[in-house]
Amino acid sequence: MPLRNDWLSAGGSTTKFGHADWMALRRRGITSAQQLKELHDNQQYLTGPSYKEITNEDGTKENVRTHRGNKQGVAYREGTGVENSGGLFNQIRLHAQSQAKPWSSVTGVSDWDYNIWGGKGFGAEDIKHAGNRGASAYQLKQLHERAGQLGINTDNRHAQAVLANAPASPWDFGAHGGWGFGQKDIEAMEAQGWDLDQVKGAKQFAQDQGLNIDSSVDPWILRKQGERDDDADDVEWQTNLLDPLKQQVADLTAQINEPVEKPGVGYSASSVVGKSGTRGARLETSRRGSRSGTSRWKRSSWSMPTVNTGGTSGKASNSSPVNV
Repeated sequence: MPLRNDWLSAGGSTTKFGHADWMALRRRGITSAQQLKELHDNQQYLTGPSYKEITNEDGTKENVRTHRGNKQGVAYREGTGVENSGGLFNQIRLHAQSQAKPWSSVTGVSDWDYNIWGGKGFGAEDIKHAGNRGASAYQLKQLHERAGQLGINTDNRHAQAVLANAPASPWDFGAHGGWGFGQKDIEAMEAQGWDLDQVKGAKQFAQDQGLNIDSSVDPWILRKQGERDDDADDVEWQTNLLDPLKQQVADLTAQINEPVEKPGVGYSASSVVGKSGTRGARLETSRRGSRSGTSRWKRSSWSMPTVNTGGTSGKASNSSPVNV
């Protein structure tokens, strides 16, 4: 798109863009970077080298350069004289670079201006300056990716080398949300079934490559770590408490199931009267020498234990003790 007429008025020429136009636009709030973006495709508005024909002492004529020109590719030099003339395009670019924001892990990729470092595309100058300003190898790859999204040319060997030299990443940072590691990355990882160790590995990679890590990442990791620790505590509790308790119950059950020693011969229920039955029923008898005269033959009375004869409601019968 051609330059607007109001971009050319300050220098007194309607066909050429000069130093006076640059300064006038800056006073209007149009930055050097914004001017440079337009000048990339409008080099015809910048003067080329100027020559003047002179006649030498021997009468020969010669074209002598009187101005180096302002087009792209002419280096800016401070000082006076023909050898330091021109270089306006590069001077504007140097000023735009000085006004660029410092590299930031948060906005470094998204703030990068591809127009102020080299040509219009993403190439050697972008790579050199981004690296010098703090971009990691993976962030250079992200600059390449963003350039493609913006339709900026990346068809050069330097840009291709960035892709070849980029470290292998466990996650595509920039595909979900911003160019760092944030909440949308966590949500996408969960949707893909990522576990705690994988997320922690991705965070470590992001840290190593200088990517911004959102405040939502650490709480997620801490929560998942807590859940894992709780599960481990449950296993430890079962091992240290439940397992011994189960063994104690098993030992007690084994004791209960041990066979009981059978009683001696002649044992019968407590209601049976006999020689051994009287002992079983705790029959109280008189002992020799305990009484005198005929009274020692007097029978002692004893009470037969109550026997349930199958009466109603399962209660024992109310039979009176039997005297023998």
